[in-house]
Amino acid sequence: MLKEEDGRVKVSGFPAQSVSEKAGLKEGDVILSLDDTKVGSVEDMQIFLFYKKQGDTVRVRVLRKRFFLGDREMTFEVTL
Repeated sequence: MLKEEDGRVKVSGFPAQSVSEKAGLKEGDVILSLDDTKVGSVEDMQIFLFYKKQGDTVRVRVLRKRFFLGDREMTFEVTL
């Protein structure tokens, strides 16, 4: 589940059996890009994923807020 805030897409939760959650994404992560394609809205993600099929792997770059250590960019491989 996603929500848009200030021109960014933020993970707000996960459905049951979520491949994204299993890959390591967490609630609160801000999605920066999918396979090096910048993401600025949920619609950007929908268009990008429209051309993917089950079994494809997508590289997801996120910004994760950390309480003491500051924000950190992380990359995850998500198999659809």
